[in-house]
Amino acid sequence: PTPAQLLNISTRARVGTDDNVMIGGFIIRGNANKPVVLRALGPSLTSMSVPANAVLLDPVLSLHGPNGELILRNDNWKDDQRPLIEGTIYQPADDRESVIVATLMPASYTAIVMGKDRTTGIGIVEVYDNDPAVDAQLMNISTRGLVVSGDETIIGGFILGGPNPG
Repeated sequence: PTPAQLLNISTRARVGTDDNVMIGGFIIRGNANKPVVLRALGPSLTSMSVPANAVLLDPVLSLHGPNGELILRNDNWKDDQRPLIEGTIYQPADDRESVIVATLMPASYTAIVMGKDRTTGIGIVEVYDNDPAVDAQLMNISTRGLVVSGDETIIGGFILGGPNPG
């Protein structure tokens, strides 16, 4: 049987400023370039029981390559790549949220989430496999973030899929 594979990896955490921004690292392994979608959400988290006064109101997302170079940066999802996002399952509920659509070669990458104008709050960084049939897989998410307690603890998540998710 075909093994299950990661379709989504994510981390929800408190996003601060300076050294306390949220940094998510992920790996693509395989033999082909992998289409992915990255999102940084804040306001949409109110639908997941995060209080409106606690969310990151205007997340900014930047994607960095294996050598730390900036690949793409997005503040409001409608500003860049709108035709690739609008009407898809990746379209955020709030226009201030950030989305990046990219095709990446197998390597290690970093997604940085910060608040516009140094704002803070609870945010989430997500990486989606945008074509599971490609001979490359999402592997791992590691996150550096501010460690706090209560409703602001760091929470990692993943979704497995495939013909036999076992």
